[in-house]
Amino acid sequence: MRRQRWRRCLCCGSQCCIYSAFIDPGLLRSPWWIRTSETLALAGAALILAGFAADPVREKWVRAGRIAFGVSLPVFGILHFIYPDSVAALVALSPVSYPWPLFWAYLTGAGHLAAGLAIATGVLPRLAALLAGIMYASWVFTLHLPRIIDNPDTYSGNYRELTSLFVCVAFWGAAWIVAAASADRHYRPRNIEQVEPSHS
Repeated sequence: MRRQRWRRCLCCGSQCCIYSAFIDPGLLRSPWWIRTSETLALAGAALILAGFAADPVREKWVRAGRIAFGVSLPVFGILHFIYPDSVAALVALSPVSYPWPLFWAYLTGAGHLAAGLAIATGVLPRLAALLAGIMYASWVFTLHLPRIIDNPDTYSGNYRELTSLFVCVAFWGAAWIVAAASADRHYRPRNIEQVEPSHS
């Protein structure tokens, strides 16, 4: 039953990632190192799901997926430090009022760096992945969804905001997949042995 849940997550997660990647193909022309890191992170989460869906569990796949997700996050943290004003401008444009936009740009950049290092090295990976997922979830509900609702162009063919939403949702799910895999690191499939009753 537990393995079936992992297989369902793998199917749903793969469909979400494919849809978010190709709903606006023009976004694939963004800087290669950003798109490469995004692809690596989501592929890492997919590898974890595939590892848990296998019988027996492929622990090397799970570990490789966790490391792949972890090493990708510092790239986004560095991005926040290279372009803090651009990140702060996006925060300031949010319909939800965030005080001190520049502070949030640096804070989320540091959060990416810390979470990525923790997940990649295996030091408190579950806590780091949980907190990263909460960060992405907060962006979904306070940044991306409000901008889509308030942006009529989204409904007339401009899918840039919609794509950003799906990417953020995919990272939210990927982070919590890593967290779940870290919580289940001691999980092993158990073989049910039939014990014949002893005769006294």
